[in-house]
Amino acid sequence: MGQNRTAQRKVFRHNAIACVLIGVFAASASGQRANEARKAAAAPAAPIDARANKLIYDRETGRLEAWGNVVVRIGEDELRADYMRGSTVTKMLYAVGNVTLRQSGREMRGKALRYNIADRTGVWEGLEGDMEPFHVIKTKRTERKYHGQQVLYVVHDGWVTTCNKKHGHHYKVGARRAELVPGHHLKVRGATWYFGPVPVFYVPFWYGIISIII
Repeated sequence: MGQNRTAQRKVFRHNAIACVLIGVFAASASGQRANEARKAAAAPAAPIDARANKLIYDRETGRLEAWGNVVVRIGEDELRADYMRGSTVTKMLYAVGNVTLRQSGREMRGKALRYNIADRTGVWEGLEGDMEPFHVIKTKRTERKYHGQQVLYVVHDGWVTTCNKKHGHHYKVGARRAELVPGHHLKVRGATWYFGPVPVFYVPFWYGIISIII
């Protein structure tokens, strides 16, 4: 009886490099517009390609869990981490440990990520990466969502700069909260400008059009 139940659940366990193609609703490649993301959620299923040192996938429940060198590809997006779990039913993935997301020609890195594979939104912990024209040095928490038809990043307790030095930036801005629409505008609350290690001035609120800032 127990063997039959196990067979019915169709749980596949792999201790070597594993690959599973899972039908899910995914966003279109552009993903930059909210209406396109909503259309993609209702579009024909697109596959996930998941690989890891060890991987478990339950077809009946849609549960996916993977350990070690995890790589998940959904369309043009690629997500890497030490550990990942999620569901093809809820369309949510949770990745932790050396997380890297390559999306729309941009690479983001962080400690952990909760990611919606349907609309390509998510919440990062310890994010670093490029949000044109800014480089995010470090954040406590960052949300990727939509503002109308534009992608919006909301940064909490983070540091940004336009300095292209990898280390020892000439200047940086620390903010309690920052809202960035890439290529459009930056809105900052509780911002302190640093030149090298020295704090220079503080503003409670600042708004800038990116074409004017740069």
